[in-house]
Amino acid sequence: MTRKPFPGELGFVGSGPVLFEAIHADWPAYPGDDSWELSLLRLGDFPRGTEFQCISIIDQCALFVTHINKKEPDLFSDKHMHIAVRLKELLEMDEQGFVNGVVMETEMSPAQVHAKRSQGPELWAQLQAGGKLYYQLANGEYAPIELDDDEEWTEEDRAIALMSPRSTELVGMYEGTRISLKPAAWPEMERLAREALEIPPSLQSRLAVVLDAGLHDSAIRDLGAALETRMRVVTGTSGYGQSLIEDYIKALHKDQDGLPARIKSLRQELRSIFKFIRNEFAHNLVELEPSHGYAFVSRLCWHVRDVELVIESRGQHQAGEGFIRG
Repeated sequence: MTRKPFPGELGFVGSGPVLFEAIHADWPAYPGDDSWELSLLRLGDFPRGTEFQCISIIDQCALFVTHINKKEPDLFSDKHMHIAVRLKELLEMDEQGFVNGVVMETEMSPAQVHAKRSQGPELWAQLQAGGKLYYQLANGEYAPIELDDDEEWTEEDRAIALMSPRSTELVGMYEGTRISLKPAAWPEMERLAREALEIPPSLQSRLAVVLDAGLHDSAIRDLGAALETRMRVVTGTSGYGQSLIEDYIKALHKDQDGLPARIKSLRQELRSIFKFIRNEFAHNLVELEPSHGYAFVSRLCWHVRDVELVIESRGQHQAGEGFIRG
């Protein structure tokens, strides 16, 4: 009997108290491994000043949409760009001064915050103003939505509040809430990316020359070409850019190279990297600060090596064999 993976099954996500994670939602993107640093790097794949609009909150995770395709009204459509982040990761980034838009509902109970997330800020405001709203029961009848008394906190609510005044249960994150990175986030993102930099062996000699010369934009162009070359090995197609990404993702789904939730998130990452990094440097000579250049190089190196591992696992070819080499 073949087991059908749950749409939001992330598998093993880290070494903390929660090793295995599943999000009870069919989203176009999911969080990565349990790490605020990884979430910061993912947010940093987008241009400075990008705003991310929350469109759903489930299992203490928020789904954001950005760079909306105006021809597609459904904000959950994969024609838009999405990123998902755990609320605890947003709290950690907020505590370090890296993100705008995170507020704590200190005057509300956890149950009220949950109700406001479920109903949305507009319906919640109508209830607070004394409006009457109803929901339909399974038997077809309607029942009023009740607004909890601010003073009537349950024992569980009070326990959560006492345990942590900055609990994820009290994060004021709702449909329509917008977040963005603060200026202080960019130096930290660049530091993290440089620390994580691992140049694939297949490109070591080639990239060493251009990086030593300080030609970071050349390194990014080479990595963009190397990434597409390797993706075409997997797809067996001659496509490029966004169409190549779709071919690559279809190939991963077809051969079950990873959990569907992980592959969905990978698609979002590749789309943002191609649109905002690969495309920019493929057609322009760009002067970069070394820290900024290394951040982009590091992200691209990770994706190049990730595709190489897919190729190796399929036995299509040895890493580096037939690839561009320096």
